[in-house]
Amino acid sequence: MRTYARKFVAAAALAAAVCLLAGPGAAGDKDQVWKQFLPADAYKELVSRAAKNIDEALTGTPSEEAIKKAQFNALMIAAYAVSSTEAHGGMPEAALRLAKAVGQKGKLDEARKTAEALGAGRVTADGGKAKFGDAKAYLADRADLMEHFKTKMKGGEGIHPSLQSNIRLKGTQNGIEEKLRALAMKKITEAGAKKESAELALLGYRAAVVGEVTYFYAPKKNAQEWHELSLAMRDAGVALADAAKKQDAEAIFKAANSLNSSCNQCHSAFRGKP
Repeated sequence: MRTYARKFVAAAALAAAVCLLAGPGAAGDKDQVWKQFLPADAYKELVSRAAKNIDEALTGTPSEEAIKKAQFNALMIAAYAVSSTEAHGGMPEAALRLAKAVGQKGKLDEARKTAEALGAGRVTADGGKAKFGDAKAYLADRADLMEHFKTKMKGGEGIHPSLQSNIRLKGTQNGIEEKLRALAMKKITEAGAKKESAELALLGYRAAVVGEVTYFYAPKKNAQEWHELSLAMRDAGVALADAAKKQDAEAIFKAANSLNSSCNQCHSAFRGKP
């Protein structure tokens, strides 16, 4: 009975977190937005990297660009938690409070402490509830959600050295978007699939979570098409992660094509539109 009770409590906590992030902005569709696909090891690593990015962004006197970077990573930590296969206490609420606080005057020290706690996994529910009904309350411009996909030369984060499979990806095309394009243009070798497996899986999971968050930035016009493309991005990202973990070159090629296609379709239909 105790085992059953613990499982019930964990399931209830996870369900509450899903409802928390879905909020009123996803009315009618919230059940399909968030899926628990992120395994514990990937969740832990992605949260750790996001917390590190926040810490670096908030060093000294952060610029406006650095503030946006911190907000993006905090938003992603919240989404990682809800997309994880396990319940994680007050992680989503704390991450969303951080995203809100980092842009407020006089709250940088509070934001830094919260970021440290998030990275160490020391966050517990404290009764305060942050709402994800409007993602723009935490990261105002949807363009900032996609900034990290760009090459490092254009302000993006770049890709892990193990994913820099050619001279261009080590130099001017060092970026997530360019890596996905390269994977979709030419099937990776079996040796490459083995070498890139771990990092490629993380990249796939991260893209999938970005797809979920993107859902909440739908424009007023053609919102349904935006929602469909966002969820297609999520599903393609998960497929890429699964293929990478299996070191299946053919499946990586197919998933990368699907992911690249969903991104291109969205850019074609919505770029430059409010």
